[in-house]
Amino acid sequence: MKKAIACSLILLSVAGSSAMGKAYRFEFEKNIETGNRAELSVSNISGRIEIAAAAVDKVTINAVKNVRAVDAEEAEKIADRIEIRVSRTDHQVTVETNYLKGGPGSRSLWERLFGSGEDSYGDVDYTITVPYDCRTEIDNVSGEVFVTGTKSSTYISTTSGGMRLQDITGLIDVETVSGEIELDNIKGDVSISATSSEARLSVIDGIIDIHTTSGETRADDIRGPITISETSGDVTLNGMNGDVRIKSISGDINIQQESGAIDIITQSGTVRVRSELDSRKEYYVETTSGTIDFLVPETSSGSVRIETVSGAIETRLDMTARVSSRTKFTGEFGKGGPKISLMSMSGDIVIGKF
Repeated sequence: MKKAIACSLILLSVAGSSAMGKAYRFEFEKNIETGNRAELSVSNISGRIEIAAAAVDKVTINAVKNVRAVDAEEAEKIADRIEIRVSRTDHQVTVETNYLKGGPGSRSLWERLFGSGEDSYGDVDYTITVPYDCRTEIDNVSGEVFVTGTKSSTYISTTSGGMRLQDITGLIDVETVSGEIELDNIKGDVSISATSSEARLSVIDGIIDIHTTSGETRADDIRGPITISETSGDVTLNGMNGDVRIKSISGDINIQQESGAIDIITQSGTVRVRSELDSRKEYYVETTSGTIDFLVPETSSGSVRIETVSGAIETRLDMTARVSSRTKFTGEFGKGGPKISLMSMSGDIVIGKF
């Protein structure tokens, strides 16, 4: 396939000035014909990456080199050291930001490129248009990432900077150290690995797997099972249609579930569950020092096992008790239904209706 490339490098007007020097922008544009199927790989060190799908048969790369310098001459030298490298193999398009050593220029110039000093500056912002059927891989050290409208797999790795993925059909696999993660209207399985990040998910149809050290997780209108493993941070799930599995050390857990089973193990933090009990599987909640508040429909059925060491037990359902003591309760309500097990070492346990 014949490759059409249009490349321009334009020095725009000075955007502003400060004690750190003046801000200069250098534009870059390149078009690569790929057909309606493509694979895109973007590697950047610092700057924003925005990818949007459209009814096109090419990849269009628009980039801006942002540099800060004393004057235009120095700005051009800095920009020359920031290389935007674009290559293509069949349907694969690779975009890389490279910071070049050597050539004319002082040590202070090199320090500016890599942030060694208060007057350092030099990053690249990308705006890329791709065909709908485009597999995407993004590696961005520092900067925000936005992906919209693709219908293929998306892989993202960042160190710092938020990311937002919207209206995507396909597998999503993201990994970050810090930065907010937002996913909206996704049809496909989702895997998230984060160190210190907030994750907000809405309208997801697929299997969700989240591993995080710290940070809040919120999910709304989920159709599919979700597994969350975290050290600390609150978890809020609303409109769940799928099994819920959570392992946590600390943080409050709030779940509103329409269908699916529950398996929660946590050490500290309040666990609140409101479930329709629309599953034949077990509903299991275990905590070391947190309280448990478990609510079921007034007309539902099930069997209950509650155990605690030093907490209180309160049942607000019409149940037939089999065992009832200060530390243990077993019984049934309605006819049939799933098994509910609620365990806490030192927290209070309440089961009631809504």
